[in-house]
Order: sequence, then C-alpha cells, then structure tokens
Amino acid sequence: MYSMLEKVYLTAALVSAAASFTPASTSGPVGAGSPVTIMATCGSSGSGNTGGAEAKWTVRCNSSQIWIEGWVKDTVADGKCGWVTALYADGSTWESNRACPKGNKDTFSSPPRNGKLIEASLHQG
Repeated sequence: MYSMLEKVYLTAALVSAAASFTPASTSGPVGAGSPVTIMATCGSSGSGNTGGAEAKWTVRCNSSQIWIEGWVKDTVADGKCGWVTALYADGSTWESNRACPKGNKDTFSSPPRNGKLIEASLHQG
C-alpha cells in the first residue's frame, strides 16, 4: 500500500509522465541559479539546462527501490558549478558531486531507496 504522500506524488508523476517530460527537456535555459525539477517514476528519463549547467538522467528501479543515474556538466565559465539532487518519497535526499569548471562532466548514480517515485533537480550555483 502507498502512503498518502506517495499517492500524491504518484498522481503528480503520472500527470508529468503523460507529458513525456518534454517541457523540462526542451524549454531551454531557465536562468542562472533556477533549479530544473522533474518528478519521475521507474524508467523515466529527464534532462535540464539552467543556462550554465546541463544534465541528463534515467530513473532506475528494482522490485522495491528507486534511484537515478546520469551526468551533469558545467557549460559556462562563470565560477559556478552544476549538480543534481534527488528527493525520495521517504523524504531522504541525495546530492551529486559538483561539476566545474566549464566543460567538466561528472557521472552519477544515487543510492537506491525504498519507493517508486523520485524528484530530480538540476542546480547551478
């Protein structure tokens, strides 16, 4: 059974999945420092661009756990870095290594956590 919070997140994820995550992956830069966030379920892929950092990730699952794998890249020589965070349905969080200076591309794999829903965000700062 899902908790009430998981049901709310799952509903939001299904609505987002119906849109195929196109808005976040094709909308272009959202402005320096503004995170790009996607609520995702197993098998989903996402990408984001803040104007100074970009990232791509895939959501992976097994029978009871979820995690994200991908890369983050610093795209502008502005002294800022790019990184990805994950918020799990149980409330725990994870943060990737920071990619910087410009041109640095860092691969990541978040630790598995119980659940079938994850919120992934690209940050720059």
